[in-house]
Amino acid sequence: MFSYATELLHLFPLIGSFIRNASEQKAFMRKSIAVELEKIKLEPNNDLDEEDFKKINGYYGFAVPAILGQGFSILRGRSLSEDERAALTYLGALTGLFDDFFDKNNTTLSHIRQMIETPELKLAQTASEKLIISFYREALNLCPDKERLKQASLAVFDAQVLSQKQAQKNLNADEVESITRQKGGVSILFYRSVFDVPQTEEEQKMLMLLGGLGQLENDIFDIYKDYQDGIQTLATIETDVLQLRKIYVRFIKEVYDALMTLEFDPKSKIQFWRFVWLIACRGLVCLDCIEKNQWKTDGHFLLNQYSIKDLLCDMEKLSNNLILINYYAKREYRKYKLG
Repeated sequence: MFSYATELLHLFPLIGSFIRNASEQKAFMRKSIAVELEKIKLEPNNDLDEEDFKKINGYYGFAVPAILGQGFSILRGRSLSEDERAALTYLGALTGLFDDFFDKNNTTLSHIRQMIETPELKLAQTASEKLIISFYREALNLCPDKERLKQASLAVFDAQVLSQKQAQKNLNADEVESITRQKGGVSILFYRSVFDVPQTEEEQKMLMLLGGLGQLENDIFDIYKDYQDGIQTLATIETDVLQLRKIYVRFIKEVYDALMTLEFDPKSKIQFWRFVWLIACRGLVCLDCIEKNQWKTDGHFLLNQYSIKDLLCDMEKLSNNLILINYYAKREYRKYKLG
């Protein structure tokens, strides 16, 4: 059994590695996609706004290599190669723009699929499409198995089409959970496809579960926006935050159980679990934040009664980070039976 103090000793090197990876990724982006982004801003048909550039520079294009790439490195026991970092950067950079095809653009499904299957620049109808195709082509050129990346891209396309059902009102909880797992899982496999490393069925299962956990965590943080947009997620359809927490913890435990069956170095698996657990603790902190509202409405979680301020979980606040550290160090063994 790990002690609280022991876990704290492991936490600070992990945070240090996050900081180093973040610095490396920012430096890499300055010498790679930053140049292409400046060019696209000068195009007369530029349809990208500041929010799009924020997604590329401050979120997906940065976080996919810096965080997810770090996770893959920990599990494999070696650092990202230059080609792997570049491929993950390009795939991360196009992710937010690709999501917009389904969320706010009026792009036809047949056109989206065509760009995946035959990514030719002449297909681009807008500057954002040109950028997506350009980034996708760069990733394909860097990927050791181009067909695997294409198939993974089509799986993401299919999951995005499936997730459009979340705008309907007749889904039950099992259907919403299935979509959550599928959408998050294929996204992880999409990024995993750039590595020239055989993937077992057991690893694929674990990564699908990990992606589902990540998607649920995002849905918990996005609960206000999704509710206002009429999107059904496990967070927006639940009327009891305690039950939502049980679902979230179940997702965490499934990842842990699947990870421990893999034939990686035992030390690498433990290090990878610490990495996963630290990120998952953010979701527990957010659940603490939104649960407070339930007790203001007679023990029922009623989203139509709360403001965006009520449901906001600011992870830049010192108090929330202290709660996260406490969750991480305790590892909640007695309550969640993890490890």
